[in-house]
Amino acid sequence: MRKKGQLEVSFGMVFSIILIIVFVAFAVFVAVKIFLPAKCVTTGLFKTDLQESVDRAWNSEQSSFEIELSLPGEVKKICFIDFNKTHKGAFREEYEAISKFDYKDWNLLFYPTNSACSEQSGIAIKHIDISAITKNSNPYCITNIKGKIKIKIDGYYGKLVKLS
Repeated sequence: MRKKGQLEVSFGMVFSIILIIVFVAFAVFVAVKIFLPAKCVTTGLFKTDLQESVDRAWNSEQSSFEIELSLPGEVKKICFIDFNKTHKGAFREEYEAISKFDYKDWNLLFYPTNSACSEQSGIAIKHIDISAITKNSNPYCITNIKGKIKIKIDGYYGKLVKLS
């Protein structure tokens, strides 16, 4: 014969477990919604800051400077690629991953390809001399060191900008 108290404790335990699962699921959902956009914001700021620096060099009479930009830690490298050329140089693994995209408008991709914001696997940077950048290595990749990318920019008024 069951006592009334045993049934209530059993129901209370089940109800508590369900509540715990709901709270944990909600916490994970909120964490994803907070941290995923942060990665997207950082990637978007990288693109904006790089394009502004390239435009400044392209519009100046003569310039040569280095910039340091932030990227999410998941991005191991940024790679400049000329999709009109085949692989050349040291970055074969990166080329094989990146060449699957084959977006003719893009000239900069993030490696690994799924490491940046999901909407931003690659971007098109205007006014850069992609032929000169990828002359010795296609793709030409720069390593992300502790969330920072250093890029040297050389420009002359009206000519395409070289990055290294």
